[in-house]
Order: sequence, then C-alpha cells, then structure tokens
Amino acid sequence: MATLTVAQATALRRFAADEASRTRQGRRWLALLGAHQQELSQRYAESPALRRHVDQACRDAVSLIESLDSDRPRVIDASVTASVQAALTELETQGSAGLRGAITEIRRDLQAALGQTIRQALGPRQP
Repeated sequence: MATLTVAQATALRRFAADEASRTRQGRRWLALLGAHQQELSQRYAESPALRRHVDQACRDAVSLIESLDSDRPRVIDASVTASVQAALTELETQGSAGLRGAITEIRRDLQAALGQTIRQALGPRQP
C-alpha cells in the first residue's frame, strides 16, 4: 500500500481548518485527536500495520472530501468505515485508557455517519 502523499495530507489539513473546525462535531473530533496526539504519533511510528490502516483511512477521507463539489458526492460507507475500524482496533490493543475512551466515542460517531457525506456527518457550521 502506498503512503499518504503530501497533497493528500494537505487536503486533510485544509479540510480540518476550513470545514471541520467550524462545526461542533468537527471541533470535538479535532479535540479528541489533539488530546491524544502524542500517543497516536508514537503508535503510528511504531506499528507498520497501524500506518497501513491509518494511511488507507486518510486516503478514503481525501476521496470523500474531493467528491464534495461533484454532482454525486461520496458517502461514508462500509468500505470507508472498515479502514477506520481497522486503525481503531489496532490502536485499541495497546492504547491508554483515555485513548480507548476516545475510540469508543469515534466508533459511535462513525456508525451514525454511515450514508452521509463527510460534510453532513460534521453537521451545520457554527460561529
């Protein structure tokens, strides 16, 4: 599997700054990532399997993002959730109690997002 490209990482950062940070759900997800950033980075660096799963989940997210302005934007489906679930499972096996709690929240949110575009899953923009 290919690693995440610079262009893909840039697209994710841009979406996080321009869209996710402007919704309540997006801010919550970004806060969860921020709260566990050090542990996530350490696990990512240590585990080739986790890197594969995370990179795939990120590529899937970029595909969702890039489709938003098309006539038929992609929705979060089983293939997208499978890559995220694989990364979460890998993290859960050795994660701290705090990270495991965050994983539980993300799994719940992911299930609720099925059938929605990534923008819909984030909810309405807020000031």
